[in-house]
Amino acid sequence: MKVGNHESCHSKPTTNSKYCKLHNYLMKKSKVKPCTNCGNGTYAKYQICVPCGAHKVRLLHRYYEVVKPFESECRRLRNIDCQ
Repeated sequence: MKVGNHESCHSKPTTNSKYCKLHNYLMKKSKVKPCTNCGNGTYAKYQICVPCGAHKVRLLHRYYEVVKPFESECRRLRNIDCQ
């Protein structure tokens, strides 16, 4: 599967997947995974390509995993200091 390729595989898909044996093997052994929205090949951690909005997903993940816990911890420490 090429990154950014929209052409579907013309081989018969396996019973457990919508991809053929060769594409399943390549996805298993390489870092290229299909996008969850459009099926494009992508190297992204969250399996969403740039046209489908990977930037928004990364920002939301960073907000909920880094920024929001940091702010709540700062708020908790400020409340301890004031008492």
